[in-house]
Amino acid sequence: MKAKDLMLNDLVLHDGVPKRVDVIWLHELSLNDFRKTWGSIYADKFHEDEINPLPLTADILERSGWRKEIANDIGENYVWFRGRIDIVTTLEMNEFCTNAIVFHYVHELQHLLRLLGVSDNILVI
Repeated sequence: MKAKDLMLNDLVLHDGVPKRVDVIWLHELSLNDFRKTWGSIYADKFHEDEINPLPLTADILERSGWRKEIANDIGENYVWFRGRIDIVTTLEMNEFCTNAIVFHYVHELQHLLRLLGVSDNILVI
């Protein structure tokens, strides 16, 4: 995962543990493990090769306030709602999309929410 593809506050995985991006350098990231204060000099610093994207799951959407409804007209799919935003997901492919934008990872959803000007707060723990 490349540092240039991330933004501050993005959620990523390091050694299987979800962490927030606190600081971004050219090829390194400072990650916050939810126990340290933002911008802390004690935040851990990692090379971009040590970071993996955090897969978006139904559980993460539910904890983050998204409401699920079955979309009978489109087969085995669900529509997730939060405010006026909706996301369609397919169970077979575990893909999430909205208006033809397909995403698989939490940071991709966070980028979309920021572009729409709404809260990008996603709860993973």
